Amino acid sequence: MKKLLLILLTIISVITLAGCSQNNYTYYFATAETNQDSAWVYYVVVTKKGNKIVDAEWNGYHIAGDTLATKGLSKYDASKAGLYNMSSDPTKLKWHEQADLITAKLIETQNYNDRIPVPAGATIGTGDFYALVEKALANGPIAKGKYQDGYYFFSNKENGTEKTSNNFYDPVKDVVIMGEAFNQYTFGTFIVVNGSIVLANYNTTQVGYRLKMNELNKIEKYAWDHDGNPETAPKSVSIIAPYNGQNPTKYLTKNQLGYSYGLKTPNGSSGLEYFEHAARIGEYLVENQTLPTLNNDGKFDDLAGVTITVSEYVQLLNQIPLK
Repeated sequence: MKKLLLILLTIISVITLAGCSQNNYTYYFATAETNQDSAWVYYVVVTKKGNKIVDAEWNGYHIAGDTLATKGLSKYDASKAGLYNMSSDPTKLKWHEQADLITAKLIETQNYNDRIPVPAGATIGTGDFYALVEKALANGPIAKGKYQDGYYFFSNKENGTEKTSNNFYDPVKDVVIMGEAFNQYTFGTFIVVNGSIVLANYNTTQVGYRLKMNELNKIEKYAWDHDGNPETAPKSVSIIAPYNGQNPTKYLTKNQLGYSYGLKTPNGSSGLEYFEHAARIGEYLVENQTLPTLNNDGKFDDLAGVTITVSEYVQLLNQIPLK
């Protein structure tokens, strides 16, 4: 009987240890901060087993989403698909290949301070990567959640609304740039680690330019004599901010326009600019792993300061698969 009991205890111990070893992984995440001038926004996912780093991902998403040729893919996947080419030189490694070399070095050295020399063949800067790894580990492990891990990009492009942008006055060339037709829709980038949403970036398409503002942050206007008739009142058009180069930069999304979108007072009636609304919604989602219930107007009652219509935001969130 004692021998049988000993065998049973041994089996239980083995099963317990096996279960512990399977669950001994911890996951860490960090991303760079965004602003209206962001393009590729980098992030890292670090996986540890016990105290050892066993996997690392360096990647990025573009705030302009599928308005670009990269179609909302992550930088790593866009590079693999040939949609993002860092160099026209065929002898140089692609971005994803260089990222693999750099993450492999971290796994080998286990030290985010061991940055030099960079692996042979890697020419991209590594400062952002190591800084994000340090930040991710300092943030602590990601709690286990209900979603399937992965990088997700969802877009309502197929169900967009045809819009026409405003007219703009170019003070450098002394011409009015006529509005153009575009497809307006909302899209979102989501990253799930250990079942938890760790990043949610919403944006909406909008064609426009950065604008000139006075000391009160009011967009300055130009009186446009649109028909040459002195009896007809001129039209008021927004003035493009001074720029360098041959042409002003045309932006394709509301987040990129920043305060020039003009939703916030004194240019609009909202207490927040569009990018501030979008950021607040994304932050709420990461913190709560869900969004508030929509009211009958397609808005949130329970998210302070957010007054824009958000039914598309919820629809995009609901596309993230559950475990």
